[in-house]
Amino acid sequence: MVVGRFEYHAIDLCKFSQNLWENLCQAESRICITHCNLILPGSPGRLGEYNMNEIMEYLEATAKHISKELGEIHSRTDHEHGLVFPRKRDGSIRISEQEAKTLFLHRVLSERRFCLSVEVPTEQRYRQKGSKEISARVDLTLLKGSTQRCAHVEFKAHNCGVEDIRKDLEKLLRENSTGMWFHVLENANRGTIKSLMGKFRKALESLSAHVETCGCSFLFAICVLRKGCLQLRWLDFTGDVENNRAVVDDAFGKDGRSKAWQLHEFENPVQKELVDTPGVLK
Repeated sequence: MVVGRFEYHAIDLCKFSQNLWENLCQAESRICITHCNLILPGSPGRLGEYNMNEIMEYLEATAKHISKELGEIHSRTDHEHGLVFPRKRDGSIRISEQEAKTLFLHRVLSERRFCLSVEVPTEQRYRQKGSKEISARVDLTLLKGSTQRCAHVEFKAHNCGVEDIRKDLEKLLRENSTGMWFHVLENANRGTIKSLMGKFRKALESLSAHVETCGCSFLFAICVLRKGCLQLRWLDFTGDVENNRAVVDDAFGKDGRSKAWQLHEFENPVQKELVDTPGVLK
């Protein structure tokens, strides 16, 4: 499959990403690749003026776009070229967040609307391992120009543990920027989604001090490949304690019932709102 105008060979994307990053780091400490708008991360750039609605619309459209691409890649078995999921020794495919990250990067670079940085150093310091607070890294960051950060994006796969979710949510909450959480599942049912929603809630509860003071909006996007669907929900935090608590309760209810998520079916494009459902999948 050809993704846009670029072709990717069937290689392990982890090794590809590592080699690409090592090559880029050998270049100058800060460059902008002509016509591609890829910015190597350096010292943090302050948030400036930008159109919030434009950013939010772009993140949502991109989440739908890369979900559709992932679904097509996952469902095909006759690939002759293009991006594919790598195979394990036993012949099964390996699902991870790397494919979604690659497709997101490709879309931004090919459209030339924003600059983009990879593995961006955070402005805040974090103590996620050990006893020392250090700068963390955000998977991808959209920028206006070469330094003006306007959205952070984190990618995750599988029904992972609460701590794996918590440490990346902490970065989104504390970096004072619009953001997106893109989560890939190969398959899921109502139980899977309910379990994942519960982990999001536990992670946010452990970050309550940051949730209550946050004034940014975040798009949560859960892509289920075998079901051909994307579950979407914006969390609009305002900096008001009561409002922010209500936002979390509404999205990740204590009773396991998640309200007002949208379901986008990318195999047969349909978008609808789901209310009071314990998970949108059968």
